[in-house]
Amino acid sequence: MDKHRLRRAILDAVQDMEPGPTTVDDLQAFPLLAMAAVQREAILAACTGLVEHGFLRNMRPTREPLYRLEAAGRDQINRDAELSEYVWGELAF
Repeated sequence: MDKHRLRRAILDAVQDMEPGPTTVDDLQAFPLLAMAAVQREAILAACTGLVEHGFLRNMRPTREPLYRLEAAGRDQINRDAELSEYVWGELAF
């Protein structure tokens, strides 16, 4: 799974699991990520980038992360804002 599809899948998964926060284990069990057998380290790296770019919020940064969707992340999934190259890659153009 390429990095842009992984980022979109993570945002989709976090949105589907609302209103509660999402753990990395939850993300690994999400059907799209489970079928692609995405490794935990790849999910953590993608989530870190999504947090740094303001699409996710880590509610527990000092322990096992708990992620919530930020408004910018919701806008990317719902396509309510200009598509971000970070999330959509070439599809943003």
